[in-house]
Amino acid sequence: MRPGSLCTILDQVNPRREFGRMARLSVLSVMLAAALAPVAAAETDREPVRWHDCPSIPGIPMEKLRCATVTVPMNYADPGGRHISIEISRRQADNPAQRRGVMLLNPGGPGGPALPMPLQFEQLPGAEAVLGSYDLVAFDPRGVGLSTPVTCRLRPDQRNGSVSPYPRDEADIDRYAQRAREVAQQCGKDSDRDLLPHITTANTARDMDRIRVALGVPRISYYGASYGSYLGAVYASLFPQRTDRVVLDAVLGPQGLDVDGVRRFGQGVQDRFPDFAAWAAKRHSTYQLGATPQAVTVKFYALAARLDREPIGKVDGAAFRASLFNALYNDRSFPGLAESWRLLDNGKEPPRDNEPPGGGYPDMENRAAAQLHVLCNDSDWPEDIGHYRRAVRLERLLRPMFGPAAANAHPCAFWPVDPVEPPVAITSRGPSNILLVQNLRDPATPLRGAQLMRAALGQRAGLLTVDAGGHGVLNQAEGTCARDIVLRFMTGDQPPRDGHCPSPGGGVHEKVKAEVDALVDSGEATAALVRTRDSNGQWAAAAGVRDLTTRLPADARGKFRIASTTKAFTATVVLQLVDENRIALDAPVERYLPGLVPDGARITVRQVLNHTSGLHDFASEPGYEAWNYPALQRSHTPAELLAVAFAHPPTNPPGAKWDYSNTNYVLAGQLIERLTGRPWAAEVQRRLLRPLGMRDTTLPGTSKTIPRPHAHGYMRVPPTEGARPELIDVTSINPSVVGSAGEIISTTEDLTRFFDALLGGRLLSRDTLTQMRTTVATHPGAPRWRDGLGVFSSELSCGLKVWGHDGGALGFQTFTARSDDGRQLVLSVNPYDDLVPDAPIKRIQEAYFCR
Repeated sequence: MRPGSLCTILDQVNPRREFGRMARLSVLSVMLAAALAPVAAAETDREPVRWHDCPSIPGIPMEKLRCATVTVPMNYADPGGRHISIEISRRQADNPAQRRGVMLLNPGGPGGPALPMPLQFEQLPGAEAVLGSYDLVAFDPRGVGLSTPVTCRLRPDQRNGSVSPYPRDEADIDRYAQRAREVAQQCGKDSDRDLLPHITTANTARDMDRIRVALGVPRISYYGASYGSYLGAVYASLFPQRTDRVVLDAVLGPQGLDVDGVRRFGQGVQDRFPDFAAWAAKRHSTYQLGATPQAVTVKFYALAARLDREPIGKVDGAAFRASLFNALYNDRSFPGLAESWRLLDNGKEPPRDNEPPGGGYPDMENRAAAQLHVLCNDSDWPEDIGHYRRAVRLERLLRPMFGPAAANAHPCAFWPVDPVEPPVAITSRGPSNILLVQNLRDPATPLRGAQLMRAALGQRAGLLTVDAGGHGVLNQAEGTCARDIVLRFMTGDQPPRDGHCPSPGGGVHEKVKAEVDALVDSGEATAALVRTRDSNGQWAAAAGVRDLTTRLPADARGKFRIASTTKAFTATVVLQLVDENRIALDAPVERYLPGLVPDGARITVRQVLNHTSGLHDFASEPGYEAWNYPALQRSHTPAELLAVAFAHPPTNPPGAKWDYSNTNYVLAGQLIERLTGRPWAAEVQRRLLRPLGMRDTTLPGTSKTIPRPHAHGYMRVPPTEGARPELIDVTSINPSVVGSAGEIISTTEDLTRFFDALLGGRLLSRDTLTQMRTTVATHPGAPRWRDGLGVFSSELSCGLKVWGHDGGALGFQTFTARSDDGRQLVLSVNPYDDLVPDAPIKRIQEAYFCR
């Protein structure tokens, strides 16, 4: 349901009977036949599904999935006639013995290709039970992607199927209507004429039942978002007894995307815009859009009117408003939107997203064409241009930001065929197993649609509202109240209930987010990611940009180098070996690594883990410093790093004092390898990452890349005389320079999971965890900061003690903290220069813990 990028337009107008009277009579006969019954597939006619490798899609690990092709009737009123293909993908349940069944997935659109969608649940915090109990199956709907596709041969400027451009006046309505007519005629001429009238939501729902039969299951569960919510409601109405658990997210009304459903976009923008206005007002010093939400609103109308009169480059008033609609889908788009407004306000054209080349996945022409087919075949749109003139006039008064675009003339007014059947009636007949989830301020599926759908489904459904903005609930990074309820519903048997989740940004989270924003706005960091966890669930947010070139907003689910936080993982594996009686904390390292460590007979394992060994830090030597970018481009071995350290005398006698040294944890990695016979990284994977489900945590070895999405790291190069400092991208480094002392890449979600399990007592015995938390003094100037065995304790200004392990690498810093009452905060920062100051980090931590 998202329109195209900045300057996309769709348009057309006039009689839509392009195929002549005989074609219309044929369509009518089909319509009567199709109305007789919701054609169900015969269970005994099932052909075995033949699974094959899924197609390769750049940047997506499709090798984790298997794909197959299911054939279905093109016209369900003529099941013996022509058949078309539906491509499906499957991610099998992690726990086959506990497998509940199959969950079908649809991402919306209509026209949205879906094959990678099962992988998205792997990125969803807290989804382990769903991944364990369901085969997740996605499918490209009929007409879309790798299923039998449709085309209208649309040019890039015609690929905006759901909403027309914003008309300045009635002359614009006529002009856009003419373009809309041309698009409709083009679809009639260039599409598959036999297939054209049968690309409908009702037929897609029937295809879903054919998929169910092909998979050999009596019922299916379903998750669908946006248009997918309507598709799910249609399936549940046609086949009520074939449903298990149904979740509809970002909910359309019971008529789907008919003329009224599209017109609701205007209300959605009016509902959602105040969120952006408040956000931009807090950043007036950065974007200069207004110091109050009211001033930002005035700026919007002023810029729109100015661009209506005088476009800047290819950005006119219609494109400006369309870009607002797009950006309101997710808070992560706010920085880019604000920056484009700032440029426009200064007379400069913002950079434009490039149109993806045709023929890929997704193919943007196919996506737009399929969207038109569904919208125009599902319902009978008004053909009178006067209807659209009157609707636009009313929207200018009631919903002036975007309402006139949503009410403007549309290609469906001039579609070449009539609908072959009336829309499916959404009813309350069937089991009580449908949960609707809806943000209060959704720009594309506003609350009214969800309320109408809830009323139509009656006792079958419950409506969970969320005090949040943006399109969709499960795909939002902030707030876990609704996400946790949805995930429990998917795997439970409780009936759906009406409910409400308060603002995920309220109270303490609002304070934390304000401090994180302040850190980035101060110029100390290019990006920051934060996550908290407590008895109310998890909350996450991001500030800043992924990189300074594209300035795309940072992603709260992004990956980053955790640097010395790696030491907590290494220490945990060593302490598990203690629990297994394979190593003793107070035994000399000489016992386990004979002849390797100078004076190893006097240095204990405990002293290695709490940095009192006195071993020289190799990372302080030229060519090995953690802040030396050229030195971080080549590969290193643990033996090399230890040899550099052991070439220097100890800094102090063993046990005499604390002195932080990376050498200790490279040595700890060698202890693990010697005692287990396996590489350090393999033991971390086997003992920690896999059991905890830490799918986004990697041990890169000598690989320089960070898996996407991720923010970039930067470093200021000292200037030569007379030159300005140079800022360089240092994201790509070879982490073997620290190895088991600092190489891990992770996410805030995975680090939250690890420290909760570790400090919550699930990875070590009680006695060994007590040993881990037995601390020694560190710097004389930091009496509140003490070191244990792979974890530190620090005392906040409010007197609360928190535990964790921070880390710093070139371009990346990580901060972790957990209190004994179970509250956690994980923070990743990309500093502009070296390290961020301590003060803003303390303010972020104390905003959360000291409440």
